[in-house]
Amino acid sequence: MIRDKAIQVSYASGRDEIPRREIEGLHKVRTKEKIMITWDFEDRIEEIEFIPLWKFLLIN
Repeated sequence: MIRDKAIQVSYASGRDEIPRREIEGLHKVRTKEKIMITWDFEDRIEEIEFIPLWKFLLIN
């Protein structure tokens, strides 16, 4: 957790490779932003933003 962001990291390259427990863990956290850093997957599902590592490093 960083300020009001919850960040989870996964080596997933696609949605089907992300274990359900990692997504459920982010759903339980009460923060404004929920981010999952992935190897190559980019999407927004419900309130979780999936960002590839390269893009996350460029933004931050």
